[in-house]
Amino acid sequence: MKYFKMFLKKLLRYVLKPLSFLPALMMMFVIFNFSAQDGTASSSVSSTVSVRFVQVCDRVLDRGWSDAQIAHYAERIEHYVRKLAHVTEYFLLAVAVSFPLYVYRLRGWRPGGGARAGCRPVRAGGGCLPPGCSACASPV
Repeated sequence: MKYFKMFLKKLLRYVLKPLSFLPALMMMFVIFNFSAQDGTASSSVSSTVSVRFVQVCDRVLDRGWSDAQIAHYAERIEHYVRKLAHVTEYFLLAVAVSFPLYVYRLRGWRPGGGARAGCRPVRAGGGCLPPGCSACASPV
């Protein structure tokens, strides 16, 4: 039973690790499709969302707004709904991209990114190895 669990764990790891990129690819597809819409279709979607949001606020807050007032408030917030949709899309893309980075254990940030690329400062000479590396400041 112990070996079966280890086998299953390794199998799932090798199968599911490459699939960790799928959420990021799906978000890229969604962003591309929303960006490919023409202006009237995009405006129609955001105005529908705005009207529904104002209607929900009307019901929850028990305001008793008329249809004209709902349309007025929906028109006023439509710009912010569009911007919030963009922020949400790109936030979800960032989360989806960070997931495979976490799965493949590429975590953290180290200052001096040039040190990772093979650039090593030379203390005595004050230069860098390899010579001409732009990440290190070499004295003139």
